[in-house]
Amino acid sequence: MAAARSPRLALSIATIALLSSAGPWAPIAAGSSPYLLPLPSGTHVVVIQGNGAGHTGWEAFAWDFAVFGSTAEFPVVAARGGTVVGLEAGYKTSQHCQDDSCWTVANYVLIDQGDKTSALYLHLAEGSLKVVLGQKVTQGQPLGDADNTGWSTGNHLHFQVEQTPSQVVLDQARAGKAADGWWFRPSISVGFLDPSVLARDPSGIPTPRDSYPGGYVSSNGGAQTPTQPSAGAAKPGGTWISPTAGSEQLGTIHASVHAYPSKAGDSAIDHVSFTVWWPAIGSKSGPWKTACSVKQPTSGDEYDCDFDPGRLGAPTGQLWLSFDVYDASGGSNLSPNGERSVDWAQPDVVVADGWQTFQGDGYVVDYPGTAVSQSIPSSSTYGLYSGSVSYYEDGPSTDPEVVYLVEHLVFPTSLDTSGFDYVDLLKGLLSYYSFSSSDVAVTQRDVTVDGHRGLDISMQGNGTYAECEVIVSGAHMYLVMAAHYTSDTTLDAPRFFQSFRLS
Repeated sequence: MAAARSPRLALSIATIALLSSAGPWAPIAAGSSPYLLPLPSGTHVVVIQGNGAGHTGWEAFAWDFAVFGSTAEFPVVAARGGTVVGLEAGYKTSQHCQDDSCWTVANYVLIDQGDKTSALYLHLAEGSLKVVLGQKVTQGQPLGDADNTGWSTGNHLHFQVEQTPSQVVLDQARAGKAADGWWFRPSISVGFLDPSVLARDPSGIPTPRDSYPGGYVSSNGGAQTPTQPSAGAAKPGGTWISPTAGSEQLGTIHASVHAYPSKAGDSAIDHVSFTVWWPAIGSKSGPWKTACSVKQPTSGDEYDCDFDPGRLGAPTGQLWLSFDVYDASGGSNLSPNGERSVDWAQPDVVVADGWQTFQGDGYVVDYPGTAVSQSIPSSSTYGLYSGSVSYYEDGPSTDPEVVYLVEHLVFPTSLDTSGFDYVDLLKGLLSYYSFSSSDVAVTQRDVTVDGHRGLDISMQGNGTYAECEVIVSGAHMYLVMAAHYTSDTTLDAPRFFQSFRLS
């Protein structure tokens, strides 16, 4: 790297910023919410406890629903539409308990409703889920069956509308690094628009059965009722295609299976979920990490999935893979063709399509490398914080025209901006490293990088164009910089920043 450019790149070593990832949430007033009871139309439902009667703290506005006169499992449908941002389907009913020691050991669906609120459907039966991560659902759409998983004394549905988890937490969950119970947030008071609820209370708030034992009748989904497996229906089947057991896998793993109804006349396949396990997760009895879910076959009865175990938090070494098959009637076959172990490693560099993917210390970034591409990772300790820096060059190796930089700094505690203007600090640093602050225009704006709120600082003048984006998540700061030393328009900074993501 040219010595004259090193001081400009060193600007990140002295940079600190805090960017909050949490935004305001919008509570929904009781009685005016677009919610219907979370059970199929015509279901006679009772409230075991709820909305201040039995629940406290974060779940103060939650409800426990059950079917009138029954203690069996029962189908659950979406009380309101949205996008599935969290789910768990692998816990067994036998793992439940009657105290808070196992409250996270519960199957659930979390649906983001698009207004900074989400609906949590908790205590679902193992293997009963009918939706997959990222799927858009409509009101009345079947989600699964209520059961007894987690902290529970009997089959029921715990339902609450809550603040949507922050984007940081959603990203951590997607990468398999979120804390247990990340999906549980402070509840928000809402009402239901079912006529039988409004007839008793114009606020739309159901009353627990100790004061209203007759319960209510759901109006959710019109005449729609989730189809249940017929008595004696065979489970769907499936067999492995790839990867080969015991094979060595580098980077992205391509998993492929055949999935099919067991016999003619059985329900069609709805989706296949691929799962992965390694010892640090915990007991092999589950749950495993869901790598991906596939609703459409690639061809015939073949379902394929490409996933990077590193994005799930997997370490280099032996991994165990499996897959679960679900049919359209709610039937499932968990690991029908057994587990398959592979030896997996994450490559440092993968080159494709003129861009190079580099996986560094806590981040992954693509950068253009059509000419001479160099990645020069380094690690140092700077007293208050520790950090690692990666530089990438594009152009002749003796005089690169474009330099890309990613720096990851780790502080002893989460960053706090109390009483300090970090925006002015960043502007000043950028101006200083331009060597002529009077000739340089510096601007800043708020941006979003990998779902995190960030700060973008641009500098132009004195023959130099540089753009810097800073993202802070707790005690971790990421500074992503692109610099072009001829101030022309060939710098592809937007694509570079768009490609950055936390690993």
